[in-house]
Amino acid sequence: MITLDNAKHSDETIDIFLKNPIDFDNAFKRRKILLLKGIKLSLISLDDLVSLKKKAARAQDKSDPAILKMIAYRRQKE
Repeated sequence: MITLDNAKHSDETIDIFLKNPIDFDNAFKRRKILLLKGIKLSLISLDDLVSLKKKAARAQDKSDPAILKMIAYRRQKE
């Protein structure tokens, strides 16, 4: 995995996986589409993001799955 950080904004990071840690075709089917200023963005589903966080096993990823699961639970209740 390669991580790209924005030097001006430390909270802006992009992770690029060199090998697919999850099944891409299935993850692509579950993706969420966000329309931002007329541009369609494909975003990974929360469930797949949790899976990726667990597989990354980096220090900053350890608490993220619990937070993401809480977000998913709240969204289901809406």
